[in-house]
Amino acid sequence: MHPEVAQHYRRKNSMSWLDIKVWLQEEKEKILNAYIDEIYIIDNLIILKLKNVKYSKEFLLIIEPGKRINTSELKIRFKDEYIKSSSLWKSILKNCNITDIEQYDNERILFMNLKCYEKNRKIAIELLPRGVVAILDDNNTILLASKYKKMRDRIIMPKLKYILPPKPINIDYDNITADILKNLLLNDYNVVPSLVKSLDIPPEIAEAIDFLCKLNNKRVLELTSYEYECIAVKLKELLKSALEKPKPCIVYRDSIMIGFYSFIPIQFYEGNYNIEYLNSLNETIEKYFSESFKSLLISKKIQSVANEIEKLKNSVEMIDRNLTELKSKKENLENVLKVLNELYIDLENIHECVRNRVKNSKWEDVKKCSDFIINLSPDKGLYKVGIKNIEIELDVRKTFVENYYTLQKSIADLDKSIRRALEEKKNIEIKINELNRIIQNEIKEMELKLSKKIEWYEKFHWMISSKGFLIIGGRDASQNIKLIRRYLEPHDIVLHADIHGASVIIVKTNKKEIDEETLKEVAVFAASYSKAWKIGLASINVYWVYGSQVSLRPPSGEYLPKGSFMIYGKKNYINNVELKLAIGVEAENIGDTKAIIRVFAGPEDLVKEKAIAYMVLIPGNENPETISKMFLENIRNNLRNIIVAINPKDIEVKIPGRSKVIKLVVK
Repeated sequence: MHPEVAQHYRRKNSMSWLDIKVWLQEEKEKILNAYIDEIYIIDNLIILKLKNVKYSKEFLLIIEPGKRINTSELKIRFKDEYIKSSSLWKSILKNCNITDIEQYDNERILFMNLKCYEKNRKIAIELLPRGVVAILDDNNTILLASKYKKMRDRIIMPKLKYILPPKPINIDYDNITADILKNLLLNDYNVVPSLVKSLDIPPEIAEAIDFLCKLNNKRVLELTSYEYECIAVKLKELLKSALEKPKPCIVYRDSIMIGFYSFIPIQFYEGNYNIEYLNSLNETIEKYFSESFKSLLISKKIQSVANEIEKLKNSVEMIDRNLTELKSKKENLENVLKVLNELYIDLENIHECVRNRVKNSKWEDVKKCSDFIINLSPDKGLYKVGIKNIEIELDVRKTFVENYYTLQKSIADLDKSIRRALEEKKNIEIKINELNRIIQNEIKEMELKLSKKIEWYEKFHWMISSKGFLIIGGRDASQNIKLIRRYLEPHDIVLHADIHGASVIIVKTNKKEIDEETLKEVAVFAASYSKAWKIGLASINVYWVYGSQVSLRPPSGEYLPKGSFMIYGKKNYINNVELKLAIGVEAENIGDTKAIIRVFAGPEDLVKEKAIAYMVLIPGNENPETISKMFLENIRNNLRNIIVAINPKDIEVKIPGRSKVIKLVVK
């Protein structure tokens, strides 16, 4: 790559209009019909906690004006990070249903339409420079905005009409030709900036065109007819490819992320670049901005502690200044004492002479007592002797001995003051170190929470068998039906406790044979997550069938109650399955972006192999909330840096009902 070309590759800081189009293709269906459950404002970041009942999804919509919009499955409790929901935004948006989300033309602007009870509202999301997020009523009047500002062409203020930013030229990219380009491109510019400015295309598209057409970012005036044709063809190809067959990726230079793209950025194939391809543009955007997001959350989390440290550091600086002054005074007095000791008799004689003169009210004759007397303060009863480059101040109201002991006492008092100041400084520094440790722990905890990986199956009851089979089960009747409808395959195994009111447990076999050991493990799981636990049984029979035997359709002419399903053919029974469940904490890859920290359940022999701490339960009288808190409290000292990533609710949902803890182990 030519150096003059490479130099215009700068770090990408925001989504382009093309990115927004691709992102909407991915995420629109998930967002539609979701309702706004919570709203958090963190500096310039707006986070909407959304719930989509249709897909049983709960997720975040992160909006950063001027930069990005993306959804996130991140399971973070913002109130734990000292971030309160915004009451003003909440009063307007809470429980509003999202009826539509559209991009405005080929612009970095989106409009999200809302149904808020009987009112229609709209959120304008501007991802262009100096952009804002504004809540509008059905007349496009601004109710609230992320920032209020007066600009040359519009004003963002409450009660004013929302006005769109001035729109660049309208261009039909599908029908762009070389002749159109000749009329549009700015001749005074090089190719890349001219393409961006004249055609309003993303810089990365302009850079790719420049690379593919081998233009080396030449001046527009130097372009040939063939090169104009190449630009027109490649522009249409790149835009079509990004929209129809996106290839989301992140480009790295020297291990640092410098850009995210919805197409293959061929301009980075040469040079010191690496390209990482991801599953979706949304995932790409979330990863790209993850460091700045983490830094923001950490700064909020530690803000109060950091402020306290700053105050304490200011106190230390004041103490240091005071110590410097005290030590300087002490050193001066010690030098005075040294001279007094060396010239004790001579100075005593001078002092007696001075006192006698003063008694006779003859201060004007005091200097006759010695040529070393350099200064008089009759109003204070003081005089100074300058000798051996030291100034000695003596009080005529005291004898020489009294002056001597006063000097010694002053040195002793300064010594005490210095010791007190040093002790105070030491205590403050200890406190600063303690607060710094708190900050480091908070940072580690936040990094742990943000790196915590959530698997798709964790919204159900789940476990991994000793032979590696994934087992999933419904937490309620609706999840039971969802599992059968969406996840059950004919070759899977379904287990169910032989009682009305139990979790449907599915073993995802991937067409592999299931052994007796796995069936026994899963039977414990199926028995525990049934009504048998709630009514306090010690054991129960469990049956299993193949997925092909399960149907949501009743026999012809019959009715199937809601939440029910049919089993056709033979049931295979596992008798007298003991109701005893282990719940443990698993932790892997701590500090990695793919850290695994989660609560899981299963038979004790299975759980104890993977868990760093676990408890064993049987039906009893303690409620799940009490047991969850007790478990976390008991493992807190040993596993503090891990349990911060665990929500007590994660444990509660694993507990089948009122229980008794018969064993608790921390490794």
